[in-house]
Amino acid sequence: MNLLGHKHLLGNRAVKGAALPTGPWASNTGIISGLTSSLYHKTPAVFYIGTNMYLISGQYDGLFSGWKWSGTAWASNTSIVSGLTDLGILSAPTVFYIGTDLYLIACSNSTPFNGWKY
Repeated sequence: MNLLGHKHLLGNRAVKGAALPTGPWASNTGIISGLTSSLYHKTPAVFYIGTNMYLISGQYDGLFSGWKWSGTAWASNTSIVSGLTDLGILSAPTVFYIGTDLYLIACSNSTPFNGWKY
């Protein structure tokens, strides 16, 4: 907890007593190892399920791509995006918990908000 008694959030997980980073930002190519890219528009959302870290990225074509962190690199993971539908163009997801339930809300330039529960 910080001085005000708040828990810090790290990757959608509250970590009691976690110290806040002090910066500044420094280049780190290792954190993107394994990520493949479409040519245009990418909107990543990183989150945890249990102790596993995942990344879902919205793509220019309205589809979604998924990866799971191996500890040293991202590995493609199609099961994490199973059930997510094509939103048209420029899909942009955000992932969050309400209690223990995991949700994803996404929109695009051609659709209103769309919601899913994992």
